[in-house]
Amino acid sequence: MDIQSPLKTIQFVRAGKVVSLANVPPSRTLLALLREDLGRTGAKEGCGEGGGCACTVVVGEAEGNHIRYRASNSCLRLAHSVDGMALWTVEDLAAKDGTLHPAQQSMVDCHASQCGFCTPDFDRNCAALKTIRITSRQAPQCRWPMPMRRW
Repeated sequence: MDIQSPLKTIQFVRAGKVVSLANVPPSRTLLALLREDLGRTGAKEGCGEGGGCACTVVVGEAEGNHIRYRASNSCLRLAHSVDGMALWTVEDLAAKDGTLHPAQQSMVDCHASQCGFCTPDFDRNCAALKTIRITSRQAPQCRWPMPMRRW
């Protein structure tokens, strides 16, 4: 007997806009969704086990009146798990005018880049840590273009 899993629609905030994707299989990873469906190739599959961190993205979810930011391995995380959340990839760190995020600029200034495969992960993790430190002190008020799911 062949049991088909239902395809579902997911929504999340990326780059300040609501992304809505229909017919996403429940078994699809966030990494596959980013690379194959959205064409965002900054996150890469290194080990496929969550140890290499080339696949790291930053996920934000509502907690009370602030956002909790976490680094997450997109190769292990199912795409549907970010439904109702906010998501950042390395492509989202730089400003629209091309100005690098402070984490990215620090990597350039300190000659910290290696082959480039895991460098985006360093940038994302540093940006997530900087954001966490800032928000834990300031607890900013955030307004989202869609309701955030609380897990």
